[in-house]
Amino acid sequence: MFLFKRKKEPKLKKSSPESKSAPDLHYIWVGSPGRVKGHDIGGPIKMAEKNKVNPIRFWCLDQYIDHYKNVYKDFPNIKVESIENYINLKKYKPRKTPQTAQDKMQKIFVDTLLAEGRGEKNIDKVKVKDAFSLYLMHNLGGYFLDTNILPLLGEEKLSFPVRDKFCVPAMSKRIDSRSDLECWMLYSPGPQNKEAKEFVFSYYDTWEQHEILRKTLLKEKRTLELFHDKISYAIIGPIFRSYFNGQIGLFETNRDSPGSFVDIPSCGIRKTYNNTHVFYKPIDSTRIGDPAQPEIIGPIPDIYYYIANNNLPALIVYLEFGGDTEINQVISPGRKGFLIGETPLCCALRSKSEPEIIIRLLQAGASPDVEVFYEKEGSLKRFNMRNLIEKNHEYSQVLQEFEKQNTPKKF
Repeated sequence: MFLFKRKKEPKLKKSSPESKSAPDLHYIWVGSPGRVKGHDIGGPIKMAEKNKVNPIRFWCLDQYIDHYKNVYKDFPNIKVESIENYINLKKYKPRKTPQTAQDKMQKIFVDTLLAEGRGEKNIDKVKVKDAFSLYLMHNLGGYFLDTNILPLLGEEKLSFPVRDKFCVPAMSKRIDSRSDLECWMLYSPGPQNKEAKEFVFSYYDTWEQHEILRKTLLKEKRTLELFHDKISYAIIGPIFRSYFNGQIGLFETNRDSPGSFVDIPSCGIRKTYNNTHVFYKPIDSTRIGDPAQPEIIGPIPDIYYYIANNNLPALIVYLEFGGDTEINQVISPGRKGFLIGETPLCCALRSKSEPEIIIRLLQAGASPDVEVFYEKEGSLKRFNMRNLIEKNHEYSQVLQEFEKQNTPKKF
């Protein structure tokens, strides 16, 4: 393994509220409104509340333009725009060898989202999002941010400055492999940026090779797991190579390895890695052990991961945009570390979450009296949340104050 000396941080040029040159902030959502509560809109809305300097541009599929314009109607600094219109999809003509960046972007869009049997799986949507993020960096410049990147709590005013080179987040103090860089945030100095153009063309070449691999695997009736693994580095591979040529700057993060979330303190933001593949059963405490239990139905609500990792910014957004509807749902994750039956409040208590998280859950309607169970010595035991709260002085004070303020007055 070769170790390389880290490059210096790129120079910054200050942006002021009066400056018309403040870089745009680009958010991209490919597909229908998100499954994860607030995943598609939480980041742009929270950024718009804190950032009055940088213009915000939200890119989505044409069929959802009206939906998102309505969502953002109270945020004049967010402009909703069509991906199809920007890549001039109406004038798309199939070419054996696309020449321009627009030609390549059009072909990726058509073959990945519109072809028969394509466009429903997340991997197809992510490929289009990745390609389009590079395309925007090439054509317009500015910042690209994943939609679940949120301002850190305590940040009252945010602004993103002009930088002098293409930038990506660094996930390690030493950059010696592709996994040490990330692509959930990008910056390009301006239109027709040389590095961004190279990345668009390189991404297309890799995408084309992967499409051939995909067809081969399907023809041979083999799993697409190899295809998924190969495509994951299509965007970061060329960026990693350019880093060692001195062409790439870095956003410094606060950790050396990927986890549930990562912060970029200098920008005042947090990126959360959302759960997308762990599944659960709904639970009825009167039917535990019943073979007629319903089948596994979907991903574990992300609220459990936000709670277990004390990710308060993500929890707030999740609850604000609808996560409170499942606040007392009892689920069986079937995963080490969870009880047979688990609720968000139960998870918070067992994870020893900070009191503010307990307060937010109670305000959202969480009840300490919902029955949850665990298995001990071959039998099921009831987990008493109130008893656990009473054993923790801070939690006990939180609950007492909450119930005092929310007890109906007697007349």
